[in-house]
Amino acid sequence: MDRKEKIYKLLLNATEKSFTELFEKYNEQFYYCSLVMMDCSTPCISALSMKAYQQLLEDNADGNNSSEEDKIYFKWCYAESPFLGFGYKEYFKEVDEFFFRDVLSEIPYEEVEMRINDWLISMRDVMKTLKDKGIFENVSNSKIFLTAEQHPSETDYNLENAKYINDNAVFEIWYKDNRDLY
Repeated sequence: MDRKEKIYKLLLNATEKSFTELFEKYNEQFYYCSLVMMDCSTPCISALSMKAYQQLLEDNADGNNSSEEDKIYFKWCYAESPFLGFGYKEYFKEVDEFFFRDVLSEIPYEEVEMRINDWLISMRDVMKTLKDKGIFENVSNSKIFLTAEQHPSETDYNLENAKYINDNAVFEIWYKDNRDLY
């Protein structure tokens, strides 16, 4: 198995197990699910449900109301999610070990950039595969926005992935709220 196949296989296994357990443990209406790479670190999952979103708004409300900016921020923010990193300790150990050897070992900077790009492509493909397998079905009354994200993003990677993974209607809902970022 070559390096790219190994990345994909490790990520697919860990991500699928994490989301499956999340949905079994929390019987909530999820509307956002992501595989996220923060800075140059091992990817992990993040998700938001309507219940978690409402709790975020309540916990962060200034007075009685949240501003429209706050509502949009919390609606799509992987970092504010109570589910960020769900299943990481249980399912991402092999991913973490391989990521460390693959990306964080002593290699030239140009090589690091190329390897990170391979991880990002695999992340996108994993989320698309899981969508096609149907693991996100029946966890919401409406369509779920799915993505693979890099933060901070220095390219249009997040936008391109959002278009690639989601159908137009779901993408447009997300893009309407986030177009100022792109």
